[in-house]
Amino acid sequence: MGKKSPIIEVDHVSEVVNKSFGFWKPAQVIAHKRDVKGDYAALAAYLMHSMNVADDAGRDVTLNRLQIAAKDLTLSEEEREAAEQVWEDLSYIRMMTNNAAMVLHGGRARNAALNWHYHGTSVERTILCKYAGEPTEIAKHENVTSWGEESVDRDFVMCEVDNQAELIRFSNGDMFAIAGGARIFGKPVVHRKPEPDGNPSLTLIAEPEV
Repeated sequence: MGKKSPIIEVDHVSEVVNKSFGFWKPAQVIAHKRDVKGDYAALAAYLMHSMNVADDAGRDVTLNRLQIAAKDLTLSEEEREAAEQVWEDLSYIRMMTNNAAMVLHGGRARNAALNWHYHGTSVERTILCKYAGEPTEIAKHENVTSWGEESVDRDFVMCEVDNQAELIRFSNGDMFAIAGGARIFGKPVVHRKPEPDGNPSLTLIAEPEV
């Protein structure tokens, strides 16, 4: 019998939100791979300008702001198409979960998520979709060299990963869920945000309450 894949691929976003990671040797990731249309890099640059976000800062993007972009005829058809897709995704995820946001970061923005970490005891799963910017980096369990110290009041646990490890990455537009520390079976998923490359990033993040 071959080695079990750490990824379960599904056919719809709803499964990313609701599907179990499994019980016997549970998966690390539930992923819905998509070929989304539109110019997301240009949309992120437009949002940076229209929202007056500094290059080393970040802000949440509202549904209203995305709706305005989708109808802004000064933008290209591809930019408007991207805005409509992002609006649809955020709207749908907010209908199915709580604690969801569309996060815009400047090309020099830095925060703790650049370090290897996992989410602790209050998080069952984190749902992610990167539209613009470098994709989230995910470590396989066997390549984690230190799991840090988890406690009931820590939801952001720093870890260490083998520098030579082969990482899991998804394409922009793919929506996926990674397991947190509140799961009953298996370990939480260690991941990080890539180093800033000078270009803005746009990411959907949701963490349904346990």
